[in-house]
Amino acid sequence: MKARWLLLMSVLGLTLATPVYAATPVFTEHTIGSQFTEAHSVYAIDVDGDTDVDIVGAAWGDNEIAWWENDGSQNFTKHTIDADFKKAGSVHAIDVDGDTDVDIVGAAWGDNEIAWWENDGTQSFTKHTIDADFKQALSVYAIDVDADTDVDILGAAEGDDEIAWWENHGSQNFTKHVIDATFKKARSVYAIDVEPDGDIDVLGAAKDDNEIAWWENDGGQNFTKHTIATSFNEAQSVYSTDVDGDGDVDVLGASHGQDEIALFENSGHTTAIELVSFSAGRGPEHLSEPGLNSPWSIAMLSGLSVACLGGLVAWRRKGFAG
Repeated sequence: MKARWLLLMSVLGLTLATPVYAATPVFTEHTIGSQFTEAHSVYAIDVDGDTDVDIVGAAWGDNEIAWWENDGSQNFTKHTIDADFKKAGSVHAIDVDGDTDVDIVGAAWGDNEIAWWENDGTQSFTKHTIDADFKQALSVYAIDVDADTDVDILGAAEGDDEIAWWENHGSQNFTKHVIDATFKKARSVYAIDVEPDGDIDVLGAAKDDNEIAWWENDGGQNFTKHTIATSFNEAQSVYSTDVDGDGDVDVLGASHGQDEIALFENSGHTTAIELVSFSAGRGPEHLSEPGLNSPWSIAMLSGLSVACLGGLVAWRRKGFAG
């Protein structure tokens, strides 16, 4: 009888459901730099064009921007780019000037500065200040905001309560445009096409507003604010990608006050699911700096995305429509 049922199911194209379990990644920590005082930000990219991935970092305590050269076997040699970038809070790397090598972009809280360092192709860097009056600059990102094929710069200023972008006119002459000047204690900025409609939108995290928000670009770089969360206590960092593989962009945030990493799932309509994972101790500072001893994975269970961090997992309904 069992054989007959299996034959019938085969004819009808039916199969028995088999549970699928997501394997938990196992990470091994390797120290790259151990005397980088109050390391605050990190980014990974091939800096020297030799096809392996190098590391770029910002050290708040050392007032330093540096990169670590990978020899191809993950042996790293440190190179200082700037040792007088006061309270360096954020770093990013991209080809700013379109000459096919990787330049560096940084934010200095103590210098109230957004700057970039031009790579001459041999990893000799020359500093160019973009803005020296961006009070308590804490976050920086670079992308082509206005779709004119050059790289623009975005920043978050804690002291100015501001999210802004600097338009690159094609020769690395930058003009500032304020997106929001009342985003209290702005701590983080990121940019991606959220909707998507073919233009670049902006996301931010505000510590004193306890807020994660995004600003919709109408295509002419006029931005309209949309709030994702207003009770995300001491919001520190924001990032965005399609986490659940459904074709739209989701948002991730780090909350210092709640010791929480959260995923805001984009429903494309009027509701979303916030999936949160809690950890004990000091709250998260940046999504790009997770503890290497706390691997997490995304699993799909009964249509819900579940964030697992080897501890408590919780979820609740939130509103976020892309």
